[in-house]
Parts: sequence; structure tokens; C-alpha cells
Amino acid sequence: MSSSLRLFHADCLSIIGQIPLHTLKAICTSPPYNLGKVYGPNVGDKMPRGTYLEWCHEWLRGLCLTVAGDGHLFLNVGGIPSDPTIPYDVLAEAIKAGWKLQNHITWVKSIAVSDTLSYGHFRPVTSPRFVNDCVEEIWHLTPLGKSPIERKAEGVGVAYQDPGNAKRWANGADGRRCAGNAWFLPYKTVNASEQKEHPCPFPLELPLRCLRLAGVGPGDWVLDPFMGRGTTGEAALKLGASFAGVELEQEWFTRAEANLNKAKDLREAQPDTKQPLPWVV
Repeated sequence: MSSSLRLFHADCLSIIGQIPLHTLKAICTSPPYNLGKVYGPNVGDKMPRGTYLEWCHEWLRGLCLTVAGDGHLFLNVGGIPSDPTIPYDVLAEAIKAGWKLQNHITWVKSIAVSDTLSYGHFRPVTSPRFVNDCVEEIWHLTPLGKSPIERKAEGVGVAYQDPGNAKRWANGADGRRCAGNAWFLPYKTVNASEQKEHPCPFPLELPLRCLRLAGVGPGDWVLDPFMGRGTTGEAALKLGASFAGVELEQEWFTRAEANLNKAKDLREAQPDTKQPLPWVV
């Protein structure tokens, strides 16, 4: 089955309301964190806190109606040392909107394992009050809290370091185990702002691991309502799934469109008409 691609230069709320009920396998996204980041001339990121959370509640409530009963939402939200509760405030709105928190995953961007050995990258904090911020949250939300997951899928599970340990567990016969909820996923660094494809990109491995955990594959639809440069779409296409993305800022929409058309061509996907979009816009 071929992959389909549908991209919308629009406000996500105008698209979410047109998706038929319970049609999506997975949503994987990272919304604006409301920390004053400049995304472009048309997209601000500094609302009054109450207004921001009301806005989050609105799109989270809409998204809850779009996924299948056993579907998934992977919501990546970060904070800053001086305002660390943003991810938890957004989570609270998600729960009010009808989602159940099924798993709490920590995205580890950098880790120090000894005095002289560290891995990954982070933005140093210069304030004498705070430690460097090296993690972000990924809330795995589902409609009922009971959606099946592929705990040992490729890129999700890991091999037992000691084969003898596999024999101790009933589900270890294949020599693999669940890797847990701390994901070390370093991101690519660039030397200048003009080299960035988006102000706040996440690495391809992040949505790829989320979608594999959800069991996404051919015939499934994945949505990212805050598409950015299109990384979630690249992950969906890599797994043979179809993707719908929404982006308000023209610069990033254009970049995502180019990235995703290239990714689709590389997969030698067939024309979209072979797998029509499950909603009409």
C-alpha cells in the first residue's frame, strides 16, 4: 500500500475540526512552549499563561476526537529552568480535554556519566541559580489509557546485555526487552542560525521511536498539527504510513513541503489517489 501526503498551510484548529471522528492511528507533535520563541512574522509564542493554556485545551480537545479508540498522541513539551512547570500545565489541560496519560517518557538530550565522560548536546545555562536543562517531556496520551504498544519494536526495544537474563523472564525468549521511558536522543548541532531548518527542531529518531512504539505502519494515518520542518512526516513515511501535517508559518510550511516531497520520492510512493485522505478539507 502506498503512502499519502497531505499538507496544510493553515491554523491547526481550522483543520482539526474537519477530521472525521476516530480516524487517526497516531499524532506526534511538539507545540509552541509559550517561552517567547520567534517562529516567524505570523507566529508568536508569548501569550498570557491563562490564554495559552485555554488555547492548548482547545486543540487538545479537538485532537482527542480524531484518534481511533486505541490510538496515540505523543506530545513533546519542554520548559526552561525559570519556568519548569509548562509541560505539566499542558499535561493537565490534556487530561481535562479527555486524554489519559499512558506513559511518561523523558527525552534525554545530554547526559554526563562520569567526571570526564558525557554525551549529547545542550544549551548552557549561565544563571548561578540553575543547573543545565538537558531533558524534555514526552507525554504518551491515549483515549482510554489502554492502547497497545510495541515495547520491543525495532528502535524501541533493546537486546539483553547478558543473554542469561533473558531466560529469567517469560517474555525474554527473543533476547530483547523494553528499553524503558528514558530515551537518550541527541540532536544535530549547527554552527549558525541560518543553518537551522526550524527554530525548535527535534531529531528524526524522536518521532520515529514514538511511531514505532505505537505500531504505526502501512495503511495508518499520522498527524502533526504543528508540523515545523516536517520531521514527524519523514518518520511516518519511513514506516510506510501516510501523513497529514499542518503549519501556520509560511517559511516552515515551504521547508516542510520540500522535505516531505523529497522523502516521499525516495520511498517511490504511488500517487495519493490510491489511498484517499480519510477527511475532506
